[in-house]
Amino acid sequence: MNVINYGYEFHCPFGFVGCNLSFDPTQTDAYISHTVTHFYDHGPPPKTVCIFCPQTFENRNDRVANWRERMRHIADHFRRLERFEHTGPDFFLIEYMRMKRIISHEDYKWATGHTERRACDGLVDFGHKTSDMRRRDARSNEERHDMEKDDRYRQRHMASKGKRKDRRRN
Repeated sequence: MNVINYGYEFHCPFGFVGCNLSFDPTQTDAYISHTVTHFYDHGPPPKTVCIFCPQTFENRNDRVANWRERMRHIADHFRRLERFEHTGPDFFLIEYMRMKRIISHEDYKWATGHTERRACDGLVDFGHKTSDMRRRDARSNEERHDMEKDDRYRQRHMASKGKRKDRRRN
């Protein structure tokens, strides 16, 4: 029997939890059935997005049919020879799996760490502080205010303003 090489396979989209199975293109139903097993007793999420393109799938009344539609759509991407390496995460799916406690906190963090931003020198995380900024913050937190000194300064400042006004009147 000759094996046909289609040039692609259906890769399980649950690689982020360690599933590296792939299916022959003639096994679309087995592929879809396999992916449903990753939800255990919870069933698929009501809303998902394609891992190749921004198309969303939402059906709260029949989540299994919604999932099948999504997976057939993804299978079509594979048939067009789009590469699994070019997929992105489905954050709706990942969040659903976290809420249902299907994935661990570590798997969730890894799966949500994806970015489509190109690497760029000099970019830092939001809220990042340089060592100079941290030193400045530490110094400002250490500063103690002498209220009596502040009061004396204010009184002198106000007194000198009053003298200036008097000079102008003369």
